[in-house]
Amino acid sequence: MSDSVTDPTGDSQTTAKKELISSKLSSRNESRVLKNEQDKKSRNELKTADERSEVLLQKIKEQLGNLERSLKQDFPPTTERSVIMSHFDELTSLHQTVQNFYNESYTYLPSYHARNSQSRLKAIQTEIGKRREELLPKKKFAFKSKKKSATAAPVVKKQSMESRMEELSQKAASYSQDCYEIKNKKDETLTMQGETINGRDLSVTGLKNCKVILHGSPGTVHITDSQSCQFEIGPVSGSVFVDRCLKCKISTGCQQLRIHHTMETEFYVHVTSRSIIEDTTQVKFGPYDVNYEGIDADFANSRLDKNTNNWRMVDDFNWLSNDSASPNWSLVDE
Repeated sequence: MSDSVTDPTGDSQTTAKKELISSKLSSRNESRVLKNEQDKKSRNELKTADERSEVLLQKIKEQLGNLERSLKQDFPPTTERSVIMSHFDELTSLHQTVQNFYNESYTYLPSYHARNSQSRLKAIQTEIGKRREELLPKKKFAFKSKKKSATAAPVVKKQSMESRMEELSQKAASYSQDCYEIKNKKDETLTMQGETINGRDLSVTGLKNCKVILHGSPGTVHITDSQSCQFEIGPVSGSVFVDRCLKCKISTGCQQLRIHHTMETEFYVHVTSRSIIEDTTQVKFGPYDVNYEGIDADFANSRLDKNTNNWRMVDDFNWLSNDSASPNWSLVDE
């Protein structure tokens, strides 16, 4: 009868191997749990973003539906004119409220729905004007005698003019306090910078063959009716509006860029949301190309995120197709 012999070396190797396998399994399990948690967090964040977008979209659709239903309201022939006027005043006010809500929300909406909502808003605005004209036609004055014309008409005209002038004066006073205006210049180089423009609204209109240098952080900038001009603008804390411009080069930083009725113009932008074009053709977009001493401080004052530039993101509200790109804009050759 022989004695059995145990190999201690073999036992220790087996134990070590088991511990190694157990460690690998444990590590793999921890990695799997961590990945699952990260995936879950990502799904929840995406779900939250989608839910927010859906809530905003449903709210806009609901408001648009209310506007469209209100437009269809009929009035009996005996309805007083003041009642109809009040109805359309409320419609106009509601339309503006919806437009403002859309302006604040559109960056969170899918591009197609953003363009479609703006298209509906524009159609509703046109229909409001059309229906108002149908139900509240302008009165035609027919005077029986020159004497009546001489006594009655001037009184009405004078009151209307006085009221209008007072309204315009109030608007002008309010406008001039915060807005600096450059207008009707030709073949000039115009420079403004620093505290002169920081936080202020700037209006530039009626320029031809000019170079405009705005180094600072304006509140908003409006550029209209300008041709063959070059604009070099620092970071704008709000929006830049461009309307009826031709063959210009516009370099600007901003939260939002809106372009209307503009042709053959290049935009070099730092935009933190996106650019919008409407009734616009043959425009190009490139990255922001402005640099000057103090621009970092101006970025800080404007509160624009210097690390976020969506210069490639352009929405064309005249092009609703998802199947092909808009032919009205393109990117510059980098």
